[in-house]
Amino acid sequence: MRVSLYRSYRQGLRIIGCVDKVYPEDWQVDAFVGSNPKYYKNKWKEHPGKHYGGWNWVPFFFGLEWLAYRKMYKQAIIAFLIALVINLILIFSPLHLDIDGKLFSDTINIFFAFFGNGMYRKKLMANLKKTKDIKQAQQVLILKKKGGVSFISLVICLLFEAGLLVMMFM
Repeated sequence: MRVSLYRSYRQGLRIIGCVDKVYPEDWQVDAFVGSNPKYYKNKWKEHPGKHYGGWNWVPFFFGLEWLAYRKMYKQAIIAFLIALVINLILIFSPLHLDIDGKLFSDTINIFFAFFGNGMYRKKLMANLKKTKDIKQAQQVLILKKKGGVSFISLVICLLFEAGLLVMMFM
């Protein structure tokens, strides 16, 4: 891993910072991301902050599905449970709130479009911390296992969502 000090100039304003930033090596990103590592390398270099990693269209249209596909299971389950609770409140509220559940799911997707790349980078960095004392060959294997994509998770997510839709209209 490289550690660097940097100075940032933005919109004519001089911001001086001596902040240690740890950037993953290219081989680490390649091992963790699996498919399309060039996209994530570019986004993470453009937006080196912890939270915002640049706009991503895929989670904008497929929020939970993208999380499952990228093996971010904890985030997917939390987002699903929040969406479920909000929708149940909207459906069974005695106040008869006239709020569309679609509005809430669109809000979640916008959130993941803005912060999904940053969340994915955070997951990479957490895995790098866990494997920092391991030899490179073993680290590559662990990063490939913890990262990458999962078509099985995507299919399970889609089947689960389809099952919920069927139950809603029964």
